[in-house]
Amino acid sequence: MGYFEMISPEAVGISSEGIRAFLKETERSGLELHRLMILRHGKCCTKITWAPYDENDMHPLYSFSKSVTATAIGFACQEGLLSLDEKIMDIFPEDAPENPSENLKACTVHHLLCMSREPFISIILPEVIFWQQL
Repeated sequence: MGYFEMISPEAVGISSEGIRAFLKETERSGLELHRLMILRHGKCCTKITWAPYDENDMHPLYSFSKSVTATAIGFACQEGLLSLDEKIMDIFPEDAPENPSENLKACTVHHLLCMSREPFISIILPEVIFWQQL
């Protein structure tokens, strides 16, 4: 037995047929899965590992923290705790550098999530990284 209690998908309101359809579609599309675990309400209803992988194999999780952070921000926006247009300096004023640039002052939650628009990459991102190191 693993960390999570194993139960059927239906016991947590998930269709086993829906999971099967997902697996068929991933196979059809050529998507290579190494491992899949579906959790709901703190219980595991699906746990699969494809050969030659083992459930104890370590995998790098590139960009995983960005996905989790973006999801958390989505929940915070949905609950009215945060806005994508909110300025980072307004959220963390006590952590701001003494003389922030105009670009950093204008930086929003949306800018941080996207990381794709000038001057964000060349000006704001290095300043934020430096800010984090202070």
